[in-house]
Amino acid sequence: MYGMELRAPLSLGLQASPETAVQSWEARDTAADAIKLAQMSMKAAYDRGHQAIAFEVGEKVLLRLHKGYKVGATLPHKIGNQYAGPYTVLQRVGNLAYRLDLGPESQLHPVISVAHLEKCPQEADPYNRTQLEPGPVEVDGEKLGDKFRSYEIENLLRKEWRKEKSGRDKGKQTPWYLVNWQGYGDKHNLWYREEHLADAQELVDAYNNKHPETRDAPQQAENTKAPEPTRRPGRPRKSGAPVQRGRSNRRRPGRARKSEARVARPPPAKRGGRSTK
Repeated sequence: MYGMELRAPLSLGLQASPETAVQSWEARDTAADAIKLAQMSMKAAYDRGHQAIAFEVGEKVLLRLHKGYKVGATLPHKIGNQYAGPYTVLQRVGNLAYRLDLGPESQLHPVISVAHLEKCPQEADPYNRTQLEPGPVEVDGEKLGDKFRSYEIENLLRKEWRKEKSGRDKGKQTPWYLVNWQGYGDKHNLWYREEHLADAQELVDAYNNKHPETRDAPQQAENTKAPEPTRRPGRPRKSGAPVQRGRSNRRRPGRARKSEARVARPPPAKRGGRSTK
């Protein structure tokens, strides 16, 4: 090789001098100290902008997608979704991992490191992106072409007692609830009778326990207005206003009724001027 003088086999077996050995150990210790100093400086710089991440059981978290974590991705990572979720925390595993509720269709391991998790923001979407509607849920007995399908209920917003105007409960007060659907905006909120929320009885009970004042129907106020007194016909009012009388039945003199003015006429004669015997 050019530019380098290789050692001969005889020189490899020679022992280094004591001075060379001391210099080698000093250089090694200096390098180790420099590495420790670099590690300490990097740790201090990282700790200045880092906070320990911890989640509570039942909290919503987002899974950061990267190599090894893909959830039905159809676009490249650069322009695709950066997070998946939100998922519910089921259990804390050690100090740096959590077990998530990924659903029965997920092929990922449910225990994920805290380095790949992030707290879910309180608002629905911090970027105000248009969310896809989740669609109906699968319920036994329902088919895809049915007119009425089942949807997940997020919560019950309000409760009102309404008087039924028709049907078997006509005249009765029945409870109605304002339903907010999971994955749909406020424009899809609808009012439903309590009997139509049989599959969401837990939400109905939770609302009644939170708002006990709406549990019973309000009592209708009675009509306490006194009826107006009836007046006898022909008597003047207290205000002294003249009483309007009806049309007089007296006949004017010299004029007779049509029935009295009629005169009986003789029977008409036969044609030809002849009369009967």
